Amino acid sequence: TGSCTVTATRGDEWDDRFNVTYAVSGSSDWTVSINLGSGQSLQNSWNATITGTTGTLTARPNGSGNNFGITVYKNGNTTTPSATCA
Repeated sequence: TGSCTVTATRGDEWDDRFNVTYAVSGSSDWTVSINLGSGQSLQNSWNATITGTTGTLTARPNGSGNNFGITVYKNGNTTTPSATCA
């Protein structure tokens, strides 16, 4: 781990779910914590290894670089999940 930052960008959106992409800078050996909102759950992910489906997710590099994304089921909550990097 090292000093890193993560930026979230909202992507495509559908009736029941939406995409968020995360860009990590400052490190290639990172751990990103993603805080899903109340009712939200993970539907899909790409370019990272994600642990968890609700609450706080943990993302780690899987060899696909420092940009990854998730698809989140809204369940009435349209808030973009915040993320922190360590």
